[in-house]
Amino acid sequence: MESTRTDVVVVGGGIAGLAAATALVERGLRVSVLESEIFLGGRAASWGDALSSGEASSMERGFHAFFRQYYNLRRLLQRVDPALSQLEPLDDYPIYGPRGARESFSGLPRRAPLNVIELTRRTKTISMRDLMRVDVRAALNMLTFDGPATYAEYDPVSARAYLDSLNFPPDARRMLFDVFTHSFFNPEASMSAGELLMMFHFYFMGNPEGLIFDVVKRPMSEAFWAPLGRYIEERGGALQLGCRALRVARNADGWTVESDAGTIEADAVVLAVTVPALQAIVERSPDLADCAWRARVRSLGLTLPFAVWRLWLDRPTAPERTPFVGTSGLGIIDNISLYHLFQDDSRAWAQRHGGAVVELHAYAVPEDYDEERVKRELLASLHGLYPETAEAEIVDERFLMRRDCPSFDAGSYAARPTTETPFPGLYLAGDFTRQEFPSALMERAAASGFVAANGILRGRALDPEPILTIPERGLLAPVARRRGEGLLARGAARLRARAPWTFGRSPQSPDRASSLRAVPDWQQADPGWIGKALRRASSQPSGGWYVIDAVRSIGAKPVAYAVAGRRLVVWRGAAGLRVAPDACPHLGASLADGHVDDNGCVVCPWHGLALGEDKHGGWQPHLSFDDGVLLWVRLPEPEQTPSERPFLPARPMHYIDATIRMEAACEPQDVVANRLDPWHGTYFHPHSFARLKVLERSEDAITVRVVVRLMGRVGMEVDARFDCPDPRSIVMTIIDGEGVGSVVETHATPIAPGRSAIVETTLATSERLGFRMLSAVAPTLRPVMHWAARRLWVEDAAYAERRFALRNGGA
Repeated sequence: MESTRTDVVVVGGGIAGLAAATALVERGLRVSVLESEIFLGGRAASWGDALSSGEASSMERGFHAFFRQYYNLRRLLQRVDPALSQLEPLDDYPIYGPRGARESFSGLPRRAPLNVIELTRRTKTISMRDLMRVDVRAALNMLTFDGPATYAEYDPVSARAYLDSLNFPPDARRMLFDVFTHSFFNPEASMSAGELLMMFHFYFMGNPEGLIFDVVKRPMSEAFWAPLGRYIEERGGALQLGCRALRVARNADGWTVESDAGTIEADAVVLAVTVPALQAIVERSPDLADCAWRARVRSLGLTLPFAVWRLWLDRPTAPERTPFVGTSGLGIIDNISLYHLFQDDSRAWAQRHGGAVVELHAYAVPEDYDEERVKRELLASLHGLYPETAEAEIVDERFLMRRDCPSFDAGSYAARPTTETPFPGLYLAGDFTRQEFPSALMERAAASGFVAANGILRGRALDPEPILTIPERGLLAPVARRRGEGLLARGAARLRARAPWTFGRSPQSPDRASSLRAVPDWQQADPGWIGKALRRASSQPSGGWYVIDAVRSIGAKPVAYAVAGRRLVVWRGAAGLRVAPDACPHLGASLADGHVDDNGCVVCPWHGLALGEDKHGGWQPHLSFDDGVLLWVRLPEPEQTPSERPFLPARPMHYIDATIRMEAACEPQDVVANRLDPWHGTYFHPHSFARLKVLERSEDAITVRVVVRLMGRVGMEVDARFDCPDPRSIVMTIIDGEGVGSVVETHATPIAPGRSAIVETTLATSERLGFRMLSAVAPTLRPVMHWAARRLWVEDAAYAERRFALRNGGA
């Protein structure tokens, strides 16, 4: 095999590799770039193609937005296009949602908090009443991003759990938040809330350029990547396209890179490849023997597949259409791009044929979707949003479904590799790397390439490439840091050090904390006892019943829920709440996107089929139960005998109730196990509990005495009993002290493997004479009750998710 010598080998000709190579050749280093494809650009590349008519065309992996705060990427592009004349600005970033919902980000002030205030003022998805229910403290975390401190607190939490904690109404959440989480290719169910908060900061809260972007007028490789390749070659660099790197090895003078075209010796190596390619190279390179680092590389994951479907249609789209729209709540589709409105070769084709070039993109396709199903759903969404396309014929098409984008799962930040490695002269680059400044997607790729180049330049005492970034901390981060907000360790230590002041009726029963009194809390929290109690709970009958949500949460519109692997629709029918399969028996449309007619039937959004109490083919409503607070559904469950109604715990006669629902990456048993471990309360939730001690425990129940903090040091002391009425529920009942008879029911409902909904309802009661009067103002108390419960479960969800990960071999 041929062997050559150079200064640096850059493996990968995508954005990260091109950035590294550019910075190095500009400072006189000899660089060889190895790229396995026959074109440059990596995941942002385009390539030549020919339509069935023989006409020349191009294809790429989907629409790419060049945001104005992509400073490092733009500086890279300016090497070959100083004026960035190949970019064309789009004036709006419209979002389409169900039932004709529209949102626009055009004309917003560029900086926070003015952009947030204006967006909130003009959106139709949130009212002043809704704002009163929002968890302001949780929402303010979007303005307090502070790098490692934010990740330390929120990386263990899923993005969905964080968004749940905000308590935004469904429409507002869908149109203002979900559309962004989808754009990061990672489903919110598994994505890190820390990464999500960084993204919010990078794109909106901390972005001084505003939420408007540019698009490329020509195919991207033609506009930028091929010219950058020539730029590198003109400065002494070498490009080897269609060349796959196999492994790297140490030698006396540096490194040897073995490829399928030969070997190259170099002083330094930059691995700027996809996650699967990096993992393959590392596994084949025994010289990379640092076990901890190899584990970091091995821990990198891939998110769900994405799909791109480009259609050449025989007729134009309506004149009022914009080049790009994002979508949310409309199935798997995430955006529609009209290439004939901004890209030269597509515009020329549309003019020649009187047609349109339309691209449909789904960012996170469920794993059980095949090409046929993806196409069917994307096309149905296109026809629903752009009715003029329903009669169009598809002249030609290109379909791609790939799975090579990095995942940013909850809990992955600490293990994520950085640009530097334990091996002198070896660097990583790519959007999967952990960087010390806010960045994402193409911008993180470009910046990481420059960071890798700077590591090499530093060793040669050459000037580094400047790294530009938006403000690294959020607007309120200095205030939060001074006050200690969001820093759990400081806050926890401070609270534990402050003895609580109690008021109200104290428990009258004797302190029965037997022999456990002298045992440290960590020993009392015996895994053996918790496991035995959990097995006892799991053996309880369920009757096949699952909690869906609070009855109060279901309004006039149908709502979709997932329960035990089934997608269901819930609506208010003529005779009360009804639960049924979400897929319309006609052609599979989501009934949750439909409406409820005057007869109490749910109406399919595609063809108007009205469905109610009666069976229709294989479709029929499930047996459900409204207990006045929660809605239950009965589904077939292995080894369970169906019961007429769920096994409800005892509830007080008069109460003020409040219910929260959130989701977590765990199973129901992890939620129940969390509640079977009350000992963690004063350590994990010092803002809410103090002086907790276990009075007694048995196989079926555990009783504790604890001070429940109401505000700062002020709290009330109660005795509470925990027991499990069914395998997926655990109930806390106050049996002595203030509020005797009050109940907190925690129900865990499986959604899909490794995913559960947590539905917790608090039913507060009191024997005091004023309680009945207090009940009259319950609507004003519920937001406070919601806030308190969500704060606890944002933390307890992290506990449950950690337990689930450990049970399944995670770290």
